[in-house]
Amino acid sequence: MTIETQRLILRPPRPGDQEAVRTQLSNFEIAKWLAKVPHPDPPGHEQLWWARVEEREALGYPAYFMMVLKQDRTDTSIGSIAIGPTAEGPWRLGYWLDQPHWGKGLMSEAVSGVVAHALKTRAPDVILSGVYEDNKASGAILEKLGFIYKDTSEEWCEARQETLPHLNLILKP
Repeated sequence: MTIETQRLILRPPRPGDQEAVRTQLSNFEIAKWLAKVPHPDPPGHEQLWWARVEEREALGYPAYFMMVLKQDRTDTSIGSIAIGPTAEGPWRLGYWLDQPHWGKGLMSEAVSGVVAHALKTRAPDVILSGVYEDNKASGAILEKLGFIYKDTSEEWCEARQETLPHLNLILKP
């Protein structure tokens, strides 16, 4: 399944995306916002990411979308969005964007498109997401889309090797 926004194509992952995933997740400025991404990114970690893609897809919704600029003829991914049911039941949303593309509204555009599509085609009861307390930009994206604060928990961050305050947000359609 592919979703198009004004500037982006959001498409399923392909084996050729593994290099872009490896490069992006090797950047500490990206990894420090993600719970399960170690830094430095060990060789082969992108294969673990790919296994998570397949695991989530097996739950019945194309959970991962790679972000590609419409103007990019090389079809190179600049980020990823994961959305869909978890093994525990509730839907979850997570994402990252390659650092050179920060501050251009691309992530807001992409997340908005994916969430709208999920609500239209699957109608989940709720979508959960969250950010580390110091990730103000990502929190602003979620709030702009209607996510509201649920609570704060402590969550381990592999890249930073520490437990951090994590703001848990919820979208009730």
